[in-house]
Amino acid sequence: MKLSSFEKNFVNSSLRSKIQQPRAMNWFLNNTSLHQGCDVLEVGCGCGHGLELIHKKLQPNDLTGIDFDTSQVNLALKNTRELTPQPKVRQGDAAALPFYETSFHVVFNFGAIHHVPDWHRAVNEVARVLRPGGYFLCEEIYRSFLQFPIIRNLFNYPAERFSHAELLLALQQAGLTVVKERKFVGSAYGLIIARKDV
Repeated sequence: MKLSSFEKNFVNSSLRSKIQQPRAMNWFLNNTSLHQGCDVLEVGCGCGHGLELIHKKLQPNDLTGIDFDTSQVNLALKNTRELTPQPKVRQGDAAALPFYETSFHVVFNFGAIHHVPDWHRAVNEVARVLRPGGYFLCEEIYRSFLQFPIIRNLFNYPAERFSHAELLLALQQAGLTVVKERKFVGSAYGLIIARKDV
């Protein structure tokens, strides 16, 4: 599902790229044993800020971004063209990832899954493309935040969203083990590290 213009402005802003995403990334790195040279996917890569951060912090062997919105894909291609090696960025649906099974060591989600109408399927797709021992590093906002009338008017979301607990359960049902999780601002926002063990 494409972002509203208001949310697109927010996710493309320096507030998001310089404060929110780096804080999530630091939490992920402090609580995992990620290695340089891994193969990484970012689901919902937007304009490429997350890809730049992943490139800087992990120096992956192969970095791929996927986004549903073609205009965001074009921005990501433009914003990451100076990176070496340059990330592969393409249009696609998180609920039908165009990659083979066990393609990636790490999958990042900086707040994109709540935009996917069939979010359960997106979680299953993440599990499918992860290699055994690979990590899903997930930053999400939840129903308790999205249900506020002002948020519903400014942002564009599918009708039925999930809570932190429901996302944890979906990850477990997809065959991922939750290694560490943390909720913030009540239960409006959370960070999750999940691992594919088999």
